[in-house]
Amino acid sequence: MFHLRAHGRSPAALALALVLTALPVLAQAAGPAPTTALYERTLMGRAGARCRLFTPDILFALGASATQARGAAVRAGVPYGDISGAESRARAVADTVGCDNRDLVAAADKLRSVFTTYAGMRSMSFPGQFADWRAERPHAAVPGKPQRIMQWNLLQFAPVGEKPTMMGLVTAQGGASNPAGLTLVSPKPQAMTATTARLILRDSAKTDQPYIDTRRPGLAGRTPPILLDQVFLAQAKYAAPRELLPPAVRQGEAFVFPEAAAVAMAQLDPREAVRLDVVYETRTGERTETAIFEVGDFAAARAFLAIRLAPRVAKK
Repeated sequence: MFHLRAHGRSPAALALALVLTALPVLAQAAGPAPTTALYERTLMGRAGARCRLFTPDILFALGASATQARGAAVRAGVPYGDISGAESRARAVADTVGCDNRDLVAAADKLRSVFTTYAGMRSMSFPGQFADWRAERPHAAVPGKPQRIMQWNLLQFAPVGEKPTMMGLVTAQGGASNPAGLTLVSPKPQAMTATTARLILRDSAKTDQPYIDTRRPGLAGRTPPILLDQVFLAQAKYAAPRELLPPAVRQGEAFVFPEAAAVAMAQLDPREAVRLDVVYETRTGERTETAIFEVGDFAAARAFLAIRLAPRVAKK
């Protein structure tokens, strides 16, 4: 089953919070408080890459953290122009600061000193307004121990009737990434078998503005109308193994969507939602069960999973 420890701010986030303290001159361009974290993480990532201050894993972690900070600024109601402005100022400072700047080097040292702990974290929660994404890195096979066939690496629940429907990213035993991307697991009704599933979300090519209808409560007002949506059909279906099912559910069906679906979802505004329709063919026509999932920090959680897991050091 999917188990997750509760987490507060990660060591990396705590270190990043110290960056502007260590960079008093560079902090002048940070702007309003909601964009401060985005500014500092963008600055350190850009300057770190240019000056070769960090390993690729640390740079990737900074990128994931910047993505999460951007989502937090969006949810705080910061206009896109202000967010882009903070990122532009950070890049401008990062492109001109001297690589031997003592404050920059000191801040980089702080980040490196805590990254080992961050890289060793197996799981993290990414809270949203309505639902959380729960991320857990793949477990490596351990000789002599029973192994799970499949594992949720990223998971969000959506209530449908009395039983939850789940969506996220799955890996097979041994940590090999599921090449197909997003997976939906739906409880299977008695004597019914679904024929397919549809993922419906805003098409960024049709409009780059988030769709949020405040007249409709909850997540229902955050899924796009048909004129602005794009649809991904499941490309594979299989009986969900017990490892992917909630404790109270005995059987379910798993639907796998193409990798392009995860890429498209990662580009959405974190305040938006996506709709998943599970389709059943009946004698009287098509029956559909619908679940709605919050986009939230999907992009940041996906980036967290891509960071290489640091090996654990045995205690002496």
